[in-house]
Amino acid sequence: MRGTPGNDSEMRNDAPGDGGNRSPAGAALPATLRDELRTIFADRSWGYHERADLSALICELSGALGHWVLVVQIDEGGRIVAFYSVLPVTVAAEHRAAMAAFLTRINYGLSLGSFELDFRDGEVRCKIMLPVGDGPLSEELVDRCIRAGGRLCELYLPHVEAVAAGDDPGPSVPVDAGLDRSG
Repeated sequence: MRGTPGNDSEMRNDAPGDGGNRSPAGAALPATLRDELRTIFADRSWGYHERADLSALICELSGALGHWVLVVQIDEGGRIVAFYSVLPVTVAAEHRAAMAAFLTRINYGLSLGSFELDFRDGEVRCKIMLPVGDGPLSEELVDRCIRAGGRLCELYLPHVEAVAAGDDPGPSVPVDAGLDRSG
């Protein structure tokens, strides 16, 4: 994956509220996962915009094979962050069954993340879930989730495009490539 999230997006510079939370050293901690993500994105100069109705930060990613949208959805109550890389492909209704079968073949070999197809509108996305738990959100884990989703998109985008066009992706598709399992 080349670039960073949000090269073409508006940058939010909202200061995270401390909400009374303090680290063991007494420093203020962001009150919410949204605030923690804002801080991480700001520290890395990643542009984004927000959708309050989705409780999400949204930015654009670019790779060697194209651009796609990253939606970072936040579940404050469950302390879970979902990273959705929405591919720039819409699958026509007549090709959705073939796409579902293809994505199932891919998903079987993945160690991190999965691909999803929305049968209602033909959207294809890669999903990576990060259960945060009770501690602070790790900048390193956020970066790893975004990069893993980007690598999966770059690896499979040409094949997803082929299936969306009604073509057989052929035997060269790396259906068991997954990601490096060493961490």
